Amino acid sequence: FSYRPSPCRQLGRCGFIFAMDPASAPIAAGGAAKYAVGQERGHTAGGAKEYAIAMPSSKDGPQEVDNREVTLTLAEPEGEPVSQARGTSHDVARLGDASSDSADGSVEETGLPRPFGHYDTMPAAKRGRKPTFVPGAMQPSMAKAFFNNICRMALWFALLEKTYGTELMWLLFAAQHLLKGVVQQLQASSMMWLFMEYHISGPQMQVYMSIASSAWALKPIIGLTSDLVPILGFRKGPYCILASLIGVASTTLVGFSTLQTASVTFIVMCLWGVSLQVATCDLLTEAKYSEHLSQKPEYGPDLITYVWGGVSVGNMIAIAVVGWLIVNMGPRSVFLACIFPCAVILAPCLANYFEEQPLTHVEILRDRDSFWEQSEVLFLCALMTGTTLFLSAQGMFFDSQTLHFVSALAVLVVLLPTFHLLLRPEIAKVNTFFVLQSALSLTIGGATFYFYTDTPQQYPEGPHFTPTFFATTLGLVSCAFSLAGLIVYTQLMKDWTYRSLLLMSNLLVTVLSLLDVVLFLRLNVSAGVPDSLFVLGSSVCSVAVRQWQWMPGVVIMSQLCPTGMEATMFAMLAGCANVGSQIADYFGAFMLDRLGVHPFGASGESRQFDNLWKASLISTLLPSVTIALIPLLVPDARQTDKLLMRDAASATSGSLYSRCRRR
Repeated sequence: FSYRPSPCRQLGRCGFIFAMDPASAPIAAGGAAKYAVGQERGHTAGGAKEYAIAMPSSKDGPQEVDNREVTLTLAEPEGEPVSQARGTSHDVARLGDASSDSADGSVEETGLPRPFGHYDTMPAAKRGRKPTFVPGAMQPSMAKAFFNNICRMALWFALLEKTYGTELMWLLFAAQHLLKGVVQQLQASSMMWLFMEYHISGPQMQVYMSIASSAWALKPIIGLTSDLVPILGFRKGPYCILASLIGVASTTLVGFSTLQTASVTFIVMCLWGVSLQVATCDLLTEAKYSEHLSQKPEYGPDLITYVWGGVSVGNMIAIAVVGWLIVNMGPRSVFLACIFPCAVILAPCLANYFEEQPLTHVEILRDRDSFWEQSEVLFLCALMTGTTLFLSAQGMFFDSQTLHFVSALAVLVVLLPTFHLLLRPEIAKVNTFFVLQSALSLTIGGATFYFYTDTPQQYPEGPHFTPTFFATTLGLVSCAFSLAGLIVYTQLMKDWTYRSLLLMSNLLVTVLSLLDVVLFLRLNVSAGVPDSLFVLGSSVCSVAVRQWQWMPGVVIMSQLCPTGMEATMFAMLAGCANVGSQIADYFGAFMLDRLGVHPFGASGESRQFDNLWKASLISTLLPSVTIALIPLLVPDARQTDKLLMRDAASATSGSLYSRCRRR
């Protein structure tokens, strides 16, 4: 067996990785033996197969294998042997819980969780080949399995806490799990019900919701400001505290407001303050755990699992209670319930869980000089901030959907050429594709909300979904199948090329979205299919497929971040996608206005939905135009390939502006 100690330790939940080399000499002569060797995980650079080492288990606990002597060859990740350690086959079984081996072959025990499973004997005739894994043998009882999994999870968390520190774990819990997972989901699920109290029409509701969430498009300028203008020498903590004070105040004002005391403009401004808190804390805590990942990458996937697993659990908790809160206490009660979770982030920030040391004036000036070396990126961040604020001001103070459409179109026309002028071609092309894909996915959610939730008096022919079904049941099912789509992607699609996965997912999304046209024409009712069943079925398929459409975008954006400015570039690329979504909201509102779709919860508004199917058809077919652009704008590379091959530290190398400047 060839033991590869690094980076194998990131697989603490399933033991270490060993490579079995069929060409090596037999391990021992004669007899059968049990080896704690798991399922095949891949191949080393030299062609040897990799297997996970695990502790055999049974109903009576871990099994001790026979005590024959084996030889372990310690090797670096590149496969070059560096030393040999001798031990017994009993030591081989214990290596699932080992963190290091001494030079004399002894094994140092740690608290790594032991995986379940039983591994059959390896006959002498099969010596040098993969041992047989019996998946159903010697399984513990259900109660014991549950208890063991809880223990494994506790040990896994203890391992992360020991590796990255208690401060980071609590900081991520407050910012990611509570704020981003619970609070953001609660407020997003109740926002439409809040606007419905003001009888806002469907098109205008989209504009207001776009303004309320536009703070997410400001993440690039937030990141730049925190880097270039530290407060008292601290870059992250003070900005999180300031944004959180704004967010807590905004949440409190919405929660205690009434129709008589708060105008819809005031509500939109408060909702913007809430999203500013979430966006700021999300960005700065992402930057913090990215620093830890770069320093200790061996448990990086486990830390990412902790972050996103907690966000998903927080989403489910929020979705499970939001319907009950809206039905029994009204949509403003949701914001009252969010006050404490919003304020929790203040505690770790005030306690300096960011673990920051105050910067000197010289260090601040040096960092500013390094940023100015790529002034094009700074200009793009400023441009995105200006366009976002411009669109938000238009939507806030003017009611003309035509004006909103012209403004959004002007922003799109300005942004796309600027990308190609200032950014390197690899980044500019991909950014253009995802901005166009977002901008052409015209939003009609303001109108469909009334379609689904209007009462029999308002829309006799409608589905008449209750808040509990619309916000909780449909939300939980969508969340569950979103996770299922993510699992399918992780298991089957992460080795696909960007082009093939985006082509397949975009085609499937287009086909599945046509089911909405069937629903809005009420053809499912004519066929005897209940609305609730039809919506659940179509949502399940669509949500899972959209995960396959979204994940390659996240991967490719992370691959296009130049070395040394990952946080700024990732924030800028994600911000571009958010601007594209804001443009789509404005385009969709204009389309609904032109088609005469203006529901606002009035009695007998059935005619407002006559052309909703046309709006749905246009919003389904228009994004398919970007499918033809995939070969032109998306690289023909696998998701594991490196994309920035030359000048990996530059975001502008080879851009049109840089080439002209050299001349």
